[in-house]
Amino acid sequence: MSLFPHSWPRTDGDPFDSQLMTEDYYHGLLPREDIVEMLEKNGDFLVRMSIPEPDQPRQFVLSVMHDESVKQEGIRHFCIQVSVGGYMIEDGPAFDSVVPMVNHYLSTKTSITKRYSCPLSTAVTRRLWQLKHELIHPEKKLGEGAFGEVQAGKAFVSGEIMKVAIKLAKMGSITKEQIREFMMEARVMRGMNHPYVVKFYGVAAFQDPLLLVMELVDEGSLDKILIKKHLTMKTKTEFCVQASWGIEYLHSIGLMHRDIAARNCLVNAGKLKISDFGLTSKGTEVSIDPKKKVPVRWMAPGVMATFKYTPKCDVWAYGILCWEIFSDGQMPYNTLPPQTVVEQVRSGYRMTFPESTPAAIGRIVHDYVWQHDVHRRLTMAQISEWLEKVTGMHRPGTAATPEDRRISSRSPYTSPSTVSVNSDRRRVMDRTQADKESKKDRLSRRSCKSSKKVPHKKNGKGRAPRIVKKTRTNDE
Repeated sequence: MSLFPHSWPRTDGDPFDSQLMTEDYYHGLLPREDIVEMLEKNGDFLVRMSIPEPDQPRQFVLSVMHDESVKQEGIRHFCIQVSVGGYMIEDGPAFDSVVPMVNHYLSTKTSITKRYSCPLSTAVTRRLWQLKHELIHPEKKLGEGAFGEVQAGKAFVSGEIMKVAIKLAKMGSITKEQIREFMMEARVMRGMNHPYVVKFYGVAAFQDPLLLVMELVDEGSLDKILIKKHLTMKTKTEFCVQASWGIEYLHSIGLMHRDIAARNCLVNAGKLKISDFGLTSKGTEVSIDPKKKVPVRWMAPGVMATFKYTPKCDVWAYGILCWEIFSDGQMPYNTLPPQTVVEQVRSGYRMTFPESTPAAIGRIVHDYVWQHDVHRRLTMAQISEWLEKVTGMHRPGTAATPEDRRISSRSPYTSPSTVSVNSDRRRVMDRTQADKESKKDRLSRRSCKSSKKVPHKKNGKGRAPRIVKKTRTNDE
């Protein structure tokens, strides 16, 4: 029975078996990657719905672990045919519903195929993240996503009614590849749990449309907020720090976001959350299809050349995000066409931050985030650590140390002249100590100069070679 007045009518393309819908071993649209994790022992089985081919009806599929010793290769998938006599597999007996058919094979231990022995033994039931459509109620359209509408609404999750955001994808209006991408987004979000990453509640995939349910972050996307509201420097800096924590977390659990930008950050009650995981990939390197549309203005120069994406590419995009934040949502590289952006960035051009930007943040982005040499580019963990030092902000669950309190006693949103980066160790250090060491060196050189009796002979002319100090420009 539904808790909400809204109903989700079935489409003509949906296979329908009212008795099957009530069974916990029916999983609806389920990617094969999930099936591998669910079917562990010989005889484990579930019933699912196939991902549709263009202009073809969807079918029920019985997936069974046939040989656990070879894991994924040991799983067999049997299309459930619908004939005049009812539901059947291959040339087996027909039944009025899938449920009595499954019960028959379970009770008799009969192999479901005559080609080899493949009996059923244990039904694999639904997981908590697999939600029913009748427990989800859309209320108001928020906008359009890559696959369809995004709506605000309510859902019954973990025993309580919660305000949620709902992504809808109509299977009849998107491609098979887009369906896979939608389900993969739900898959990668399942393992996330962080205060600065949008929370995933579940996916409803038992019928059309597909629904991805997540927490409602109702102030809206960061790109629009930056344009509409006049944010203080304090708020902008906090957003940069919060974004660094969110991205660092993703990297720590083996994920690359691959689309870091203000448009993919949501804001609520002064808190920024990383969202939109449609391009997110597992691992530390993924190849990019050069034929597919990519966010060029947020792309690192290495990706442009090799079409390989690594976590350090997220770091580069994070620098563009910081520029967006301090530039009040302006388009990166302004009106330059994409191809010109590629050429300029690969040749060394870097955008200049607005003068109001804390100089320390502008410096770290220019020198160590937008660093062409990927080995000198900081990791997100190093960036987060550095930002915590210069702002005095503490990630949730951590307490301020005496050193933190000393740093935060300064104005955290101006550029402390004492902050620099040690390029050899690529870690943040306090320039005050460096200044002391430099002063000590100067005093030592003066002492040597006043007491020297023999001139240097490094250039053969009785004097040391002249050293010219290079001045760094903004675009180096």
